[in-house]
Amino acid sequence: MVSLVLAGNSFSGGISSLCEMLVPNSTLSYLDLSGNLLSGEIPDCWTYGRKLVILSLANNHLSGKIPNSIGHLVHLNTLHLENNSITGELPLSLKNCTSLFVLDVGHNKLSGNIPAWIGEEMQNLMILRLCANAFEENIPSQVCQLKSLKILDLSFNYLSGSIPGCMNNLLDMGKLELVRSYIFFPYTTYRESVQLRFKNGDYKFSFTLVFVKFLDLSSNNLSGDIPREITSLIGLHYLNLSRNHLAGTIPDGFGNLESLECLDLSRNELSCTIPASLSNLLFLSVLDLSHNRLSGKIPSGSGNQLGAFDATTYMGNRRLQMVA
Repeated sequence: MVSLVLAGNSFSGGISSLCEMLVPNSTLSYLDLSGNLLSGEIPDCWTYGRKLVILSLANNHLSGKIPNSIGHLVHLNTLHLENNSITGELPLSLKNCTSLFVLDVGHNKLSGNIPAWIGEEMQNLMILRLCANAFEENIPSQVCQLKSLKILDLSFNYLSGSIPGCMNNLLDMGKLELVRSYIFFPYTTYRESVQLRFKNGDYKFSFTLVFVKFLDLSSNNLSGDIPREITSLIGLHYLNLSRNHLAGTIPDGFGNLESLECLDLSRNELSCTIPASLSNLLFLSVLDLSHNRLSGKIPSGSGNQLGAFDATTYMGNRRLQMVA
């Protein structure tokens, strides 16, 4: 196997010269050009890259569309294209990459719908990041078929409709991690990493990524109720549904999400009292329920967990009775 790792330098220019390496019988298995100043389009010459297991072109200035020949990378486990200026839709040929554990195309200029075949064909996925693009229309229910997902980030798009009511089928998010297990660690020189955004900033996870379970649907145009099925995802550490048009109540079952560290439901149209069960979330360090239509009293609970958060957590709810 051949590895080429040139990440984190200041290389510039195009990457069409990669085609000289992707020839018949190529043994290139690990290609990482991330974190450079590379520009231009991704070349359409991946037909002979069948031995590739890891491909990272993230954090560059690449543009144009994802080439159709990417679908020839049938043994690919990790595809990082995030933080570029890639346009167009996800190519249909990508559905052939059924061995993917990680698909990260966040922070680009991709458009169109989230294709149903992601859920139908890529059932090994553990990390799916489509955030900060221009995807629109509904979240396909087929996403619920990704039973091994640990991280789902669809934030900062133009998605509409309701949150699928089948979220309880994301079985791995419904498990507590009792044993340390790596998401994907094929080589001693490579460890999977991902950058995630929380309320107080961006964080890069690498060594601790194995413990992270993360669901972010924020900053879209989603409407309807928060489905109760989400309350079965007891392994979740971070849940962000903020900046949508969600209405109705906060499901009382949220108190069952015992591992939750960050919960953001702000800037929606929720009209209810705060369920007392939220006081059971002993690991909760970030909470934002601001700018909704909440009413009643803030539950005190054991240790006054909810009352310990500052006023900004609850601001913009005119009928909510603040803790004295």
